[in-house]
Amino acid sequence: MVEKNKGRKVTVVTREYTINLHKRLHGFTFKKKAPNAIKEIRKFAQKAIGAMDVRVDVKLNKQI
Repeated sequence: MVEKNKGRKVTVVTREYTINLHKRLHGFTFKKKAPNAIKEIRKFAQKAIGAMDVRVDVKLNKQI
């Protein structure tokens, strides 16, 4: 017989936040703002959700 896995179910969580990127990116040069914005968004999401696995949608990446 097959053993049943009684672990946690993985659920996808979707939340909407407004992040003030101006205060987080103050002082960065123009060419480095977009990569640092992605890093700051990931850091904010990790803190808000409490999970280390945070993925940024491709559409958001293109908007930044």
